[in-house]
Amino acid sequence: AWDRRERVVMASPDAPAEALKPDFSDGFAETVINGERWRVYAVSDATGQLQVQVGKPKRVLLADVHAWTQISLISAVLVLILLKGAIWGVVHWSFRPVGALREALRRRQPLDLQPLPVSTLPAEVRPLVESFNGLLGQLDATVQAEKRFIADAAHELRTPLAGLLAHAELAATAQRPEDRQAALRRLTAGVKRSARLSEQLLDLARIDASHLKPDDTVELFETVALVTHDFEVVACSRRQRIGLDLEPCSVHGQVDALGVLVRNLIDNALRYTPEGGRCEISCRSIASSPGDRRVRLRVADNGPGVPEQERHRIFDRFYRVPGTGGRGSGIGLSLVARIAQLHGATIGMDEGLD
Repeated sequence: AWDRRERVVMASPDAPAEALKPDFSDGFAETVINGERWRVYAVSDATGQLQVQVGKPKRVLLADVHAWTQISLISAVLVLILLKGAIWGVVHWSFRPVGALREALRRRQPLDLQPLPVSTLPAEVRPLVESFNGLLGQLDATVQAEKRFIADAAHELRTPLAGLLAHAELAATAQRPEDRQAALRRLTAGVKRSARLSEQLLDLARIDASHLKPDDTVELFETVALVTHDFEVVACSRRQRIGLDLEPCSVHGQVDALGVLVRNLIDNALRYTPEGGRCEISCRSIASSPGDRRVRLRVADNGPGVPEQERHRIFDRFYRVPGTGGRGSGIGLSLVARIAQLHGATIGMDEGLD
């Protein structure tokens, strides 16, 4: 501390004898004292009579900076190591339920599609596993449906095959020609029924596995006309009449699947309509709401019909109305319902002709 820049009134024991800032100007500066560079700072009082000068050799400042840098880096490394260990421990502890879930999945049987437990999972992972459970539920429903389908199909095929074997044995052992001819006629009818059943089963499996994308524009009235033409011979042989009421109308769909739908509807109508009966088929564009037009396909006959209490079940696979005889397999209408569903269409049943 200098009084009037002439007299030292206070000094540190190791301070140089001369002024740290010989020009006595306020502020920071670097000076050379006794051949060594110093970093100094000076400030004066309001009157300018008293000035205080402080300073350190540059080497001491650099040593301090170096020491503090080392301490900071070491501390940062230690903190990062501790943070890494803490994060690893927390994540490892949090995901132990996920590891247990993985082991449980690894030990599962291939067709075990039961939902995965979610109560012990972290909240962040639970929505993902719940989505998996939804998918597993859909897969389980599909697998169970396929199992039922295979079992029902095997049952439906076993009955006609046993009948075919019996008719073949009767034809082989018949002594009279008329008995042999009767057995062969029954054998032929059984073969036709089995062939039709196999065709419907193949159609059903193909439709279920195809994942239809009804993007094409199909002229439905043309499909109806073509399929109806294929049934003219069958209808004539039974003296049945088929009436057509068609107008140009198109839908978005897959032409092969819609052909299967129309064929099964007409076949079902003619199969259960007695000889001399009639079947009327219409395909028209109707206004379902203002500005919205839809296509309605209608197949009606004057057959025995279906009791009202049974109508909600006729679209189930292999279901047949009691008392309808042995001519059908219970697949045709379920196939129609499946194709309608894949096309976003609605299907229903009402009173027939007369």
